[in-house]
Amino acid sequence: MARTPRLTRDHLLKGVLCLSVISCFAWPRGFERPRAVLAPILAPLSHGGAYVAATVKRNLTDLIGGVADEQALRDALAGNEPLRRQLSEHINDALLRRVVAQEQLLAKYQRQMVELSNARRAVGEGFPCMLLPASVIGASPTAFGHTRLLRPAGPAAAGEYVTTRELLTDRPTAIPEQVAVLSASSVIGRIVSGGAWTAHVQLVIDPDFHMRAYVVRVVYEDRERLIRIEEVDPDSGRTVLRERALTVYDPPIPVNLTGSGAAMTSAPAPAHHAIEPGDFIVTMGDDGWLPLQVTIGVVERVVDLADSPKHVALEIAPAADLSSLRSVIVVVPLARRGG
Repeated sequence: MARTPRLTRDHLLKGVLCLSVISCFAWPRGFERPRAVLAPILAPLSHGGAYVAATVKRNLTDLIGGVADEQALRDALAGNEPLRRQLSEHINDALLRRVVAQEQLLAKYQRQMVELSNARRAVGEGFPCMLLPASVIGASPTAFGHTRLLRPAGPAAAGEYVTTRELLTDRPTAIPEQVAVLSASSVIGRIVSGGAWTAHVQLVIDPDFHMRAYVVRVVYEDRERLIRIEEVDPDSGRTVLRERALTVYDPPIPVNLTGSGAAMTSAPAPAHHAIEPGDFIVTMGDDGWLPLQVTIGVVERVVDLADSPKHVALEIAPAADLSSLRSVIVVVPLARRGG
């Protein structure tokens, strides 16, 4: 008597697989009733991919949905110490950057107040003017002798000196031309052109810069400084030179200044005035753009003139370091405001 084959787990699995194949391929559009009956058994195998996708989607939805909720975000942050610490450090860094930026801005305003105060003392309380702070944005980082000349007029040749600067201002209108520009408490040049928020300053060393100025001779406490003055001899009626000690009451000496590219020079001045290195060059105060005796430069060298023994030429160094200008003050006389 033949034995009936035993129904095993493998047989059941094979049968389910066969029914699954028949359900998926043999009945793609018809026999909906048999498929509905077999769906509870066959779906895990015939639609396994869909089940997996739905499960992953549901889990992702739970995860993302929790983060999107504000309260859930607080709960997650409270229970996630590394995340909370990282966010706290990021917030602290952002706050620190804001504090540093505000401190830098405050330092800038404090520096401007000091510069404005120095400029006001330099021009004097009795000189009616506006003081406008400005920042240098066109200074060359290289040495003067290795750059090109930038002048408002005339061609530029390679190797000449940079003798102008571009300024950034806080004014939406142009600054009037021919007004003075100061660095700390000394004259560095004058405005020659400009527009909204910007201005072009011609430095005192520019070959096209000319102005009348005074030489103020220094009276020393530890030594007597002799000068010669012109006097009329009562006996002969001729003008003669008489030597005597310099005093603080002696008047300044007028000179004409011209920029030389690296410094300034003067037109020939009478040698008997005994001008020396260290004497100051100051404004004359007769042109309305600055008051009397604002510092321009310092006499660096007195040159004897072979073709005119009674005269000397002066080599004058600017009082300000023009190679490192960063902040300047524009002095706009109220009578010439117009801009």
